[in-house]
Amino acid sequence: MYQLKELIGEDRIYTVLRGLVDRFAYRDSPYPTSIDLINALREQTPPEHQDPLTELFDQITRYSNRTVSVNYKPIDGGRIEVTPEIDCRKF
Repeated sequence: MYQLKELIGEDRIYTVLRGLVDRFAYRDSPYPTSIDLINALREQTPPEHQDPLTELFDQITRYSNRTVSVNYKPIDGGRIEVTPEIDCRKF
């Protein structure tokens, strides 16, 4: 949800949640499901962010992040400059 908030904005997330509460509050069945939440999120998500939304909710996405190497060197003022080589993959 944090990634989604960063993607579409906190205001849109709250709009979705408020809409679901307004739609389903104080009702008998059918009760809201995760599908209702995802569909409401799709409606509030701009077209350019639909693919990441699909990755978040419709697919199993795995990440592999690892540090390959780290180089460092002293710089002025007693500080150290650190340069990591990172390998990041999405499956």
